[in-house]
Order: sequence, then C-alpha cells, then structure tokens
Amino acid sequence: MAIQHDPRDLGTRLYAAVSTRSPNTEPTSFTDALAYFRRLAGGSVRAMSTLMGVPRRTLRDWLAGATPRDASKRRAIAQSATLSARRDRLKPGRESRLRGNDVEDVIIVARYNYSDDEDEREVEIGRYLDADTIDHLVDSYLNGTSPADLRLEFADKITGDETGFYTRTFANPASSDDGWTVRVVRL
Repeated sequence: MAIQHDPRDLGTRLYAAVSTRSPNTEPTSFTDALAYFRRLAGGSVRAMSTLMGVPRRTLRDWLAGATPRDASKRRAIAQSATLSARRDRLKPGRESRLRGNDVEDVIIVARYNYSDDEDEREVEIGRYLDADTIDHLVDSYLNGTSPADLRLEFADKITGDETGFYTRTFANPASSDDGWTVRVVRL
C-alpha cells in the first residue's frame, strides 16, 4: 500500500518539481516492488531475477505469494524499487536542465497559514538559498529522501534569510498553523 503524502506540503511539491510525478505513485512496499520489477522486466522472471539480484526459484516463490521471513530483506527490496523508480523517472535531460538552473529562479507559490490573508503569493525564495540547493535536492531525491525530509533539507538550505522566518516556517508541514500551503514549486 502506497504512503499518501499531503499534496499541499512543501516536501511533496519539491518532489513533484524534481520528478514531475507524485510521490504517491512510487513503489513503497514489497508487493509494490515485485510489481515494479515485473513491469520493468517485461514479465520475464529471468530478467526480473537479474534486476533484483535474487535466485529465480526464490523469485518464483515470492510471485506465488511467499514473502521473505526477514523484514529487513522486504524493506531492502522495496527501497531498491523506490530508488530504481526515481532514477527511471528523472531522465538525464531533465536532470541536466535542473542542475543547470540558477537558484535565483526558485519560486514557491503558496499561502502562509498563520496569516488571515487567504491569497497565495509568489515567494522568490531563490535569493535566500545556497547556490548548490537544486543539486542537493536532486541528489536527495535520487537517494530516496522522503518528501518530509526534502522539506527539512530545503529549509536548511535557506541561509540568506536574516530574520529566519522562511527557514523556520518552510520547515513546518502544511498542516501546521505556522507552515505554508504550497500549490507549486518552480525550479
């Protein structure tokens, strides 16, 4: 069963800005991982076995409904599928364009939850970010960082904000009164 991420959360929007997909669609369980690798292998057990690095007999057992007794093995296979799916989704051309973008161009369209003002605003956050922020986000995405952790890592990269307002409030989830309800992140 896939983890459901809040579509208004900064971390979820950062994930979508990098991958152009929702994090709710990536394989997160052992069963999801088997389905992902089967699709990737075109249904071939031999190719699937090679992709996953497990013997065909074991794989056939798993496809028949058996599961590894060791929970860490199930988690490792799910994590492997997640990382593989992320790498597959971020095509080389898109990765190159993202890494070539100027951090000054980063804009967040959002509404600050604490304010009585219901209007969204465009926050030109790029001027407050470290120069390597976009590269760091892409690397974190490819390394399997969760959307919630992406949000925290992004907030840590806001170093030019002398008051600390953006650093503090962008670290909070969308459900927080002192957070942001984010519609889009433009990298």
